[in-house]
Amino acid sequence: MRTIRESLESQGWTIRWVDPDLAHLTIKFFGDTRPNQIGSLESKLAFAAARSQTAHVATGEFIMLGPRKRPNVLSLAIDAADDDSNALASLDALAKEVERQTSGIGAGGNERAFKAHLTLGRFKDSDGAPNDVEQVLASVNLGPVVFDIDRLLLVHSVLSQQGPTYTTIAEWPLSGTPEAEPAAVPEPDDHG
Repeated sequence: MRTIRESLESQGWTIRWVDPDLAHLTIKFFGDTRPNQIGSLESKLAFAAARSQTAHVATGEFIMLGPRKRPNVLSLAIDAADDDSNALASLDALAKEVERQTSGIGAGGNERAFKAHLTLGRFKDSDGAPNDVEQVLASVNLGPVVFDIDRLLLVHSVLSQQGPTYTTIAEWPLSGTPEAEPAAVPEPDDHG
């Protein structure tokens, strides 16, 4: 991410770059979540992680995300590594399991299908990315970086003028061993 940023900074684009130390792959954004939902959320995410497989992946090509007519998010696609042809299916299954387990918590369902990517930066212009973005990106020599996605984290994010601050609330390995469905929290008995 640092190399990409250094190679593109001379373009003078109005882009807010993501700090490489804060890079992450978002499975689901929950938005504002009430504190009393965290325990249930942790239980459901632990269950989803236990049912999910580690994925051996590689960074891919540049992709632009955001509004169709004026994309404004510069990202790297995530592809399966050569030795793990099921990696993207594993990530998609994780995203679907997380959505299934947590559909009633926080910001609600994801409006778009899950697309594995790492965000590099967001263009600040109201018109989105500059017109020459695809031509410039095609000139960047981009080799794949291979890594494992082997855990699921629940992260609290606070946005500020200085950038986001992330605090990990809980973390689970992607173990791929199914457990029993999490127990439902019993409803209070209405008759005493």
